[in-house]
Amino acid sequence: IRNPLVSIGGFARNLLRELDEGEPAREKVDVIIEETDRLERYLKDTLTYMRHNNPVFRPANPNHLVHDTFLMMDAELEQSHVRIVDELMPNPPEVELDADQIRQVLMNIFRNALEAMPHGGTLTVSSRLVGNSVVLSIADTGVGISEQERDKLFTAFYTTKSSGSGLGLTICSQIVHNHRGVITVENNDGPGTMFHITLPVSQAVIREAEHEEIADRR
Repeated sequence: IRNPLVSIGGFARNLLRELDEGEPAREKVDVIIEETDRLERYLKDTLTYMRHNNPVFRPANPNHLVHDTFLMMDAELEQSHVRIVDELMPNPPEVELDADQIRQVLMNIFRNALEAMPHGGTLTVSSRLVGNSVVLSIADTGVGISEQERDKLFTAFYTTKSSGSGLGLTICSQIVHNHRGVITVENNDGPGTMFHITLPVSQAVIREAEHEEIADRR
C-alpha cells in the first residue's frame, strides 16, 4: 500500500507545480494530495499499532520533552490561536523512558486538544511527583467528552472524528503501558478534558518490584 501511495502523492505534487494559479484542475489535485496524506497517516498509525515497538530506556528530563514537542508543533500552535500555560514543576527528576515514543504520545494528545478547541482556548501542561512516578497532566478548554466516549477512548479503531484512524490514543496507551505507566482521562473542572500520564522515574525499581512479586508467588 505504501509504494503506490508514495507514487500517487509524488506525481500529484509534480502536477500541482506545473499548473498555473487559477486553473480549475489545481483544486482537484489539491484534493488528491490531501487524501493521499490522510491515507499515509492511517497507514503509519496502523503499522505503529501492529509493531509493538519496545521502548529503549534512557534518562531524560520530562520538561525538555514537553518543550521539544511544542517546538515541533510550532506552526500548528500558531495557527490554532490556543494559549499555552506551562505549570511544569521546576528541576524535575530525570525519568527512564524512550524520548521519541513519549514525544509521540504528547504530540497526539496536544493535537487532540487543538482539534477540541477550533476557535481557540487554553492548553495547560502541568507536572508533579507522586512517590516514584512523574505525572504529566494535559488540560484543554475544549468541547469535553461524554462518559460513553471516555470508556471507549483507548479502544483500537474507535473514533468520533470524520477523518481519524481511531488508533492515535490506542498507540498512546500502548506506549505508556510499555513504559510500565498509566494513562487516564477525565473531564476538566471547567470545560474541556484532562489527560494524566503517569511514568515511573526508574524502570529498575519497577523491575525489582516485579521480580519480588514473582518470587512471592513461588
